[in-house]
Amino acid sequence: MNRMSFLGAAQLVCAVAVLLSPLPGQDAGPRPPRAEIKITPSDRALALTGRTRLKIDIHVRAPASAPFAIRLDVRLADKVLLRRDHLPPRAADTWKKGEVLSYELPVTIPASALGAKGEAEVWVGFRGPKKGKLFPPAGALARKGMGLVGWIPLPESAPLDDEKSLDALLSAAKALLKEGHGESAWAALTTGYRRTELESAKRRILQALEALPPVTPRPLDLVEEAIVERRIEAEKRRYLRREAGRLNDRGLLHGALRILETIGGSLAEDGRKAVLGSLASATRNLEDRQDIKAKILKRISEDARNEAATLLKKVKAPDALLKRTRSWLSKGRYQAARAVLLELRFSENEELRNRGYRLLAELDKAWLADTPAEDAAAVEAAVHHPAWGRTIHRASQEFVFIGPRTLVEGIPPDSLRRFDLAYLVLTDLFGRRPNPDGDRVTVYFKELWDFGGGVGGGKTIDIGRAKPNAKKLRVDNGLLFHELTHCVDDTNPIVAGFREGLANFGAAFCFDQLGPKRAFDRARATSAKAFRADYLDRDLEYWRIPNYAPSAGFFLHFLRYAPRASGVLDWSPYRRFFRDYRRSPMKDGREPDIVRALGYHLAQAFGPDVWKDLRTFRFPLSEDSPQVIAKEMESWRLGEFSAFEDDDAREGDPTSPLPRGLVFADLLEDMKRGSVADAEIRERSFEYAGLLHAWHVIGPFKVKGADPWKVVFPPEREFDFAKSYLGEGNRMRWTVPNPDRPPVQIDPLGRITFQYPYQNNSALYALTHITLPEATEVAFHVRADDHVSLFVDDILLGQYRNRGRAGGRPRWWQADRGFAPDAMVWTARLAAGRHRILAKVRNDGGRAGLVVAATGVDGRPIQDLVEDDGPADTPFARVEKKRWKRTFHHAFSSKSFSSKFDVKVGRFRVRRKALQGEDRDGKVAWRKYTVRPGFPKDSPSNLIWLAKKVTKKLREFRLTMDLESQGRPKIGITFQGEGKDDGLSGWTVILHPAGKGLGARLELYDRLVYQAPPREVQAAEGVYRLELEVAGGQCSLKVNGTTLLDACSIRPIARRRLGFMTWGPSLRIRNLEVARPR
Repeated sequence: MNRMSFLGAAQLVCAVAVLLSPLPGQDAGPRPPRAEIKITPSDRALALTGRTRLKIDIHVRAPASAPFAIRLDVRLADKVLLRRDHLPPRAADTWKKGEVLSYELPVTIPASALGAKGEAEVWVGFRGPKKGKLFPPAGALARKGMGLVGWIPLPESAPLDDEKSLDALLSAAKALLKEGHGESAWAALTTGYRRTELESAKRRILQALEALPPVTPRPLDLVEEAIVERRIEAEKRRYLRREAGRLNDRGLLHGALRILETIGGSLAEDGRKAVLGSLASATRNLEDRQDIKAKILKRISEDARNEAATLLKKVKAPDALLKRTRSWLSKGRYQAARAVLLELRFSENEELRNRGYRLLAELDKAWLADTPAEDAAAVEAAVHHPAWGRTIHRASQEFVFIGPRTLVEGIPPDSLRRFDLAYLVLTDLFGRRPNPDGDRVTVYFKELWDFGGGVGGGKTIDIGRAKPNAKKLRVDNGLLFHELTHCVDDTNPIVAGFREGLANFGAAFCFDQLGPKRAFDRARATSAKAFRADYLDRDLEYWRIPNYAPSAGFFLHFLRYAPRASGVLDWSPYRRFFRDYRRSPMKDGREPDIVRALGYHLAQAFGPDVWKDLRTFRFPLSEDSPQVIAKEMESWRLGEFSAFEDDDAREGDPTSPLPRGLVFADLLEDMKRGSVADAEIRERSFEYAGLLHAWHVIGPFKVKGADPWKVVFPPEREFDFAKSYLGEGNRMRWTVPNPDRPPVQIDPLGRITFQYPYQNNSALYALTHITLPEATEVAFHVRADDHVSLFVDDILLGQYRNRGRAGGRPRWWQADRGFAPDAMVWTARLAAGRHRILAKVRNDGGRAGLVVAATGVDGRPIQDLVEDDGPADTPFARVEKKRWKRTFHHAFSSKSFSSKFDVKVGRFRVRRKALQGEDRDGKVAWRKYTVRPGFPKDSPSNLIWLAKKVTKKLREFRLTMDLESQGRPKIGITFQGEGKDDGLSGWTVILHPAGKGLGARLELYDRLVYQAPPREVQAAEGVYRLELEVAGGQCSLKVNGTTLLDACSIRPIARRRLGFMTWGPSLRIRNLEVARPR
């Protein structure tokens, strides 16, 4: 066999290890340089441009023992205006005593600081390569590892609030341009744009910027050069890790190992730099290498074992045996040789054992280093992929573009200019720059990233599937505007869908500012339509406003209140909103309360009609909320909440969280101090806050092939405290939480802590009962660690995925800090009498927790409410049983079917007395607002609805279908749907192959609510009979008599359409029958 050794990476690792080894007697920690630093600013046109260049002179007294970086802060009144962490032109451990190193570093002073007068201080420190410890330069006033080395005089700067000052700015920019200072003219105009609050002035400055002749951008500085280098290296590592995985899957284990060794070498090389690679990545690579090495060394075929066994029988003399084994090793017959040496470990001859161990170590080393030619070729192709040779960078005023040479060099200059302007208008709109330190945002067009979109955030944008030969690629488009907004936007707290919605909103704003107008009009209309169709017209909770267009429609909605001048939109209310909301003292990230500060600042910017809109949009607000929220805002500003301690404070607005929160805070403080007996705290917490304590618990329940949160386990169907269930390493029994001992504890506030062994990725249950003296609207306040579902009398009231603090800043008693029952509130109208409350906690890892309170909708305790932990009134959950009458049947005995069906997407035909979808193109609208790199949507290709007249009166039904399939069947069934092209427009059952059998999902719109783990189901004479029942607020699914979904609680939607989806012609519907209750 033709083999070759792959030594480059190993040699590099060894060389770096030697290079990094401490010398004898050397301290473990690196020694910083001893040097004086002098800073000289160039303040030409600083008032106009906001930019200056700092000349840095380093007078070396003694070099460092390692490559230290330099941190430079510009501060004003102890506030850091900007920070530049960078590497000097030469590594600090190569400096010479007595030499002077000089270089320049550009800095940008924020527009808000230009009129501050006085001087900004320049502080510098040497930053260690390991833990980033700071050391001040010699001879400087030192504080916290930094030294004061200079000042930047800040010029006086008048606001641009009239035509005269605007004309002066435009004239000054023309003068700079005439003198050949195009970059300074650009900076002057962009700084002026940020300084004015007049929409008309901003439009004039934009026009002046668009009219500028080509302006040569400044070259990359030291910081930016290092950033570009790291970005390319990070992409190489990502790509090589992917290729290593693919080689591993193909069985080319030596190739995978060689690649991971290369990645490890690259990380070790980073150790010579001041900015280290990821230690976590280095550890992971090491673990991966050990796994692959073990796989290689375990690769011993049956033939090799037989050959080894034959040798061991024939040759008994130790010297001869080892000589023959060494001969095999030298010829590359590693498997047989290793099989022999493994057997020698059990030899009674101690000398033979020891010699065998030594030879085994030698063999393992040789085998792992001997790379087969096929593996070596694959490694060579990955490591030296031509993409790296054609990767270049190119700068504009605000960006550094990285990618294939032809693509990057071919970006039209006018497109670069417009994208630079998008940076200006977006950062001004949101009142925030993602790169206040001055290094430009990097945009990386990646050839080898298989994702047909982009990802933006921080100071980076990545675009996938870049075509190396693309010419005249424009960057002033919706995708880049969207990702740039992700870099700029830091609006918090918000509901989850708003993040992508704000990015779409930012892209629409760019089109309004930069044109074309038709693109803005289209974006606005599309967003408004999606907001209405995919949120307002659906029964979605307020915190589930979908990503992208619907959430963008929410924010663009308020344009109706924005002023106009000569048909031009005035975006100044949005500028006010984003700035005020960022500075808001009220940062409540609890889901029900996010809207309070959000609504307050929207109303401040757009007017009081906003409150009515928010109530229409289903946010939890009352008519009195505006006045109460104004009081809350003042309390947050002062940090004083006495106005909400009086019980009468609830009268103003029952949605206010402060009265309940303060009650909980008092109870929590008493419990922490230990000044009040636990029994009294328990009594008061129930009496004053409705906190529930009388629980039985059971778990942890686990399952393979499905999310345990969405699987129906026995505690959802039966409530017999005497029953037990087999778990992972334990038998699960109903128990009462103990105040003092694990595995399940409860404190006087009713907060349950689960500490079962093996409870990672599991479901845990808690059961209690409450008795009401009369019919009452009950509010259930919950929090769980991690996620929670709540059932009341077997009806699923809600599911909530914990988002942590969601960008909020809770006080010590709120949210996860106090583990208070305030993550979510669900309400239910309950009759007088006893009611079963079942909470299901989904634990991701570590400890788990739960706390529940039951109150009136005003947050007050319910008079005469009683809780108990007694047995259930009935041992089993309610199951709807119906008698059915057939109302529709089609056996597809003829090719005509159109009068009974409505084809919306794809093509359907009757072939051999069965209906089948013909297309395979995945064009059914499916998870429209979900984008996950590396996770295809797997959209169906064909969608057909039963005719509207067929299902007009169909509220409850039983659907029976006989399915033929090439392999295991895959079909989607949407009921209570919209009858359009969206396959997830109601409740959707998805039957699909899973494991060695079939699995099922029940989704509401595009959210998984229930899931059936894989179950083996055999076809009966080639047919799978599917039975779907929807009745009494429950959904059940059987296939050939095997239950996949069992009486799952669902909230009915007031629609009647029933449709089916297929992924191609491999599935055929032989018979279809619909029945309704008698």
